Amino acid sequence: MGLEQEYKITDKIIISDVQKFIDQACERTKQNVEIDRIKEFIMTEKGTIYYFGNDMVLREDPNSTYITKCFIDTGLLDTECKPLFLTLLKEGNEFRGYFIMTVNYMFNTYSAKYFQGNISKLRDKENQFYLIYNKNKSERENKFIEFENSETNAKQDTVKEEPEISPVTRRVSGMIDSNDFASVKGLDSHIKVIGSKIKYVIDNKLTAYYIQNDLNDVIVNIGLRDKFGNSILLMYRYHVKYAIFYPEEIITSKEKAVSCNFRKEQLTSLDLAPISFIIIDGEAGHVSDDIADYDISYEALVHIIYERRDRFPAGSENLTDRDIAMKIRTALVDGVERCKLDKSYAKPIFSSKRMEMEWALPLKIFSNEEPELILVIRKCENFFAVKTVLPYDEAVKDRIRSSSMYQSDW
Repeated sequence: MGLEQEYKITDKIIISDVQKFIDQACERTKQNVEIDRIKEFIMTEKGTIYYFGNDMVLREDPNSTYITKCFIDTGLLDTECKPLFLTLLKEGNEFRGYFIMTVNYMFNTYSAKYFQGNISKLRDKENQFYLIYNKNKSERENKFIEFENSETNAKQDTVKEEPEISPVTRRVSGMIDSNDFASVKGLDSHIKVIGSKIKYVIDNKLTAYYIQNDLNDVIVNIGLRDKFGNSILLMYRYHVKYAIFYPEEIITSKEKAVSCNFRKEQLTSLDLAPISFIIIDGEAGHVSDDIADYDISYEALVHIIYERRDRFPAGSENLTDRDIAMKIRTALVDGVERCKLDKSYAKPIFSSKRMEMEWALPLKIFSNEEPELILVIRKCENFFAVKTVLPYDEAVKDRIRSSSMYQSDW
């Protein structure tokens, strides 16, 4: 049965040429899309319909006289894993149209011709929209639509398993020849940690690590190489309200940087030092190899042995509290002794929440090879203090890789 030219999402939300919409969707996603499933997604999932005026202020009341357009999350992802939105203009009491586009295009190209104000402010509007959209998306039962007949079904499966991964991370994952991270989530965490270090290098005028444009966007080297041996550079955008830098674009050429509002004269060289090597807390640049500089408090042992007992491997329930305390002390002494031979034995882990370095030493309970746990050590005012334990799983391994990209594991 052929499709009619118009297709109603609701009585007031109408795809004016559904065949053109489907043709675009198939081309952008490389999938055989089903319009009824798209409608079901729009009507049942949270945060799919957004109303705006020409000032690009998000409004909740669709009947507001200020509203001129609406953007609708179709549930589709393009071939770069970017969400695709249906864009409709208000005509009388209806919203009509059929074009689909990414959020970046919606704000920086499509809406620019309607925007009433300084075009540079569209970036702030886009940032504000992303915060709301990502929150709504996180509360959905289904983040995106998956088609069984998809040519990119494997990619969609990955998105389902790890929906919080940013599109930029997925594109970086596809660029690198061999992923040093155990999971895409680990790579995503690395990219976010890089963003948390940008303010430090700017405040300290460490210009070898960044290029900044007039909009406060920053290009940095994330410490990874692509398939052809080139350093991977990312542009991070600054969010004024939350005072954070978040990844926005991969800079693959000087021309790409110019298109992102960097000046030609800034781009004489894109040979930036890897920001991943930056240690924000200079005092914690290296751990001590003197056991007298370390501290294990009673409170720390209570926390580890009682509050984090579930992190210990099977069979440890048969050990007494004193047995475990002894294993912790032995692991610390042995680790510090090994640091005398090689400082890199203690692995750095950067905490983006505290904006400081922590250090990991292996804690073996039963194993003679790979440790089951790590001791987390933090530099306090006078001592390196043991704080907690973490399972030595893939997530922790990725955190260690993020801070020491070219050092081998224990």
